Order: sequence, then C-alpha cells, then structure tokens
Amino acid sequence: MLPGGARLLALPTPAEMRAIGEDIGDLVQLALGHPVVKDRFTGTAALPAEAARDLGCLGYVARASGLALDARIMHPALDLGPALHVPTTETGDVLARFQIRAKEIDISLYLIDQLTRRLEPGSFTVPLAEEGPGHGSGLVEGWRGTIATRIELAPDSTLTRVKPVDPSFFNWPALPVALADTIVPDFPLTNKSFNLSYAGNDLCPPPCAHATPARRDAPACYQAKPGTSRTVPLHIRGMDRRPEDAPCRRGCLPTRGQGVRVRAWRPRWRRRHAHRPAAIRPPRADVSRSTVDDEIAFAARLLPDARERGHHNEAERLRQCIDQLLDRRSAGDTLDPSDGPEQC
Repeated sequence: MLPGGARLLALPTPAEMRAIGEDIGDLVQLALGHPVVKDRFTGTAALPAEAARDLGCLGYVARASGLALDARIMHPALDLGPALHVPTTETGDVLARFQIRAKEIDISLYLIDQLTRRLEPGSFTVPLAEEGPGHGSGLVEGWRGTIATRIELAPDSTLTRVKPVDPSFFNWPALPVALADTIVPDFPLTNKSFNLSYAGNDLCPPPCAHATPARRDAPACYQAKPGTSRTVPLHIRGMDRRPEDAPCRRGCLPTRGQGVRVRAWRPRWRRRHAHRPAAIRPPRADVSRSTVDDEIAFAARLLPDARERGHHNEAERLRQCIDQLLDRRSAGDTLDPSDGPEQC
C-alpha cells in the first residue's frame, strides 16, 4: 500500500488461474454429487427476497435470494464490461448460497485473467488533497459483499475518525429470519452458509443516562472498571452483551440500542453454576410422564414438516424417536433427563 494508491508486485499466470478453477470445480462437484449433502442443503433456511430487500442484505446472501446487488456495477470505479456478471438464484436456501459462491469464484477467476492482460507490475497512485480538514467515503465489493469506509481528517491531516462497515453488519439480522422455520440441527449449517464476521458486530451498546459524564463520553465499548477511574474494554473482561430491555442497577429500562453494561449476563443456571462441582449444583427437576407425552407430541409436529421439506434422514430419526418414547411410556418407565429431545 502507498499513500494514494498501491504497488503491484507480481501478476498471476493463466496456468495458475486455471489450476485454481479446476480445484474449485472438483470440490463443488464432490459436494453436490453426494446425495446426502445435496439433500441437506436443499430447502434449508430459505431467506425470502422480500426479507432480504427489507433488511438491506448484501453480497452472496442477497444474490442467493434474487437481488443482483454489486458495488462494482452500482458504484463503478472501472468499467469491467461484459466480463462482470452478477449471478443470482431465487430459492435463498443453503444450496443457493453455496452455488452463488461457487459461481462467483469462476467469475472472479475470469476477471483476473482479463485484467492481467492490461496490467504490468508497478505503482498506481492518484494525487492527494492539500493539507487541512476533510472527509471521504469509499465503497468496494468484498467477498462477503459491499464494504463501506469513511475517513475524517483533522486540520493537520491526521486521522480523527475511521469507520469501516462490513456487510456482515447488514446480513446478521437476516440469519434469524432464515432460521424461523428450521430445526435446531440446521443452525450450524445455516450459520456457515451465511459465513458472517463476528468482529466489529458484537460491541457493547452505549452506557445508560445514569452513567457519569466521563463514562458517557467514553467509547461505547469502554466503561470504567468498578472502583477505579480507568476505562477498560468490556470484551477483554469477558463480559457478554446484556439484552437491551434488561434494567440497569437503578432500574431504568433503556430503549433499543442503549443497553446498559453493568455485569455479565447469564440467562440460564447452567452458565451460573457451570464452574461448580456437580455435587453442589442446583438439582434438576424430575421428568414426569406428562413430559414424555409432550416430547411425543413435539416430535410428531416436526415429522410432517421434515417430510415435506425432503429431509428424509431427519424424518427417520424423528420416527424412531417417537417409537422409542411410545415404548417407554407403555412400559411405565420415566424419562431420564439424558434421554430428552436432544438425544432424539
């Protein structure tokens, strides 16, 4: 990188690009050629086009739902001509996101091959503005989607603010929407099909109005350490973000986006007592026969949905689970906590 530009050290050869394309093609064929993998991808965690548009999704998440969004076309800095093609699909499921990313690799390899024919190693820069205060914004299409960056300069041309925005900031809210009609085992697959960045998207909200002026003026991800005047980053202290509707110690209920960070938030007893020996942990309640009936009814509600979506393996596991629970109930056995729905 250079002030106002960059230096190109070397260019890839066409043979190297072809080798990469062949390797990617083999991986895609290996994955989709397996019936279990393709069955698992198809119809899982579909994101409707309307939801993707309303949430402002970007990158392959938006293109898998039928939105042809690309900063290289909407905000072009270079005319790439017909070499740039934005692939889209309409289904919006895990399979669509997988296929979009595979197609984008082929398009990127073709673009690199076309651009290397026009370039030579060397430096590429543009004239810089004169000294003084200023600001500017830039857009570039990253592999996850459009990346926006804003920079502000002081009168002595030093940086006063740099704010990059990853497309994950817009795509994270779409993940729970896509998971609305899926089952729990689908979460890891769906999460990795979105493949979003955690960095920069899990920062703490600003402090509440009861904080001292010094604390209110501190960055949002900083608060004063109890008993001292020194501010420390809360994520380094290992504290989770508390739900925004939870009250602070003085009882105020902050509005959305103004959550209060006063202590680590542990919503379940497992988190509070996970460090304690098993002998002093709170006892778990016994599971009654009515709970067995509830689990049978719950599995029976999931079975038709799994069959309708074509998840035959999941439907078979649910059917076996129902048979096992019916046998246990008819024999008069109680359901051990370890034999709950997680095992089925």
